[in-house]
Amino acid sequence: MENNIRIIRLKDNNDIIANMDFREDFVILYDPLLMHVQHLKGSQGQLVLLNYLPHSLITENIATISVDDILLTMNPNLEMVEHYLDTVEKSKALQVKGMEDLTDEEMSNMMEVMEEISKSGKDLILH
Repeated sequence: MENNIRIIRLKDNNDIIANMDFREDFVILYDPLLMHVQHLKGSQGQLVLLNYLPHSLITENIATISVDDILLTMNPNLEMVEHYLDTVEKSKALQVKGMEDLTDEEMSNMMEVMEEISKSGKDLILH
């Protein structure tokens, strides 16, 4: 499948970036990530990409949504596309590698990020 990476804003005001396949009445989302701005003490907002789907409960990271649930679509800039693709790649590598195989540095980095955004209550994707 050719990359068609887009950002959609849903009626619930969530923004999702994904590789998308638009059909007549629905959209297939491949590797969807929720775009969340995390506000940390003493800093401006930081964009965090979070799992949109519960990876531990599904066999494929694919979702289908009704076009009626979409408010608007946007074309991400090249930097955002590269960030999305890098995050998806790292997420897939982490899922294959497994937590027990992380290096000390990878584990330390992951723990720092998790501490910073633990209030979000969402599944994390490290980037």
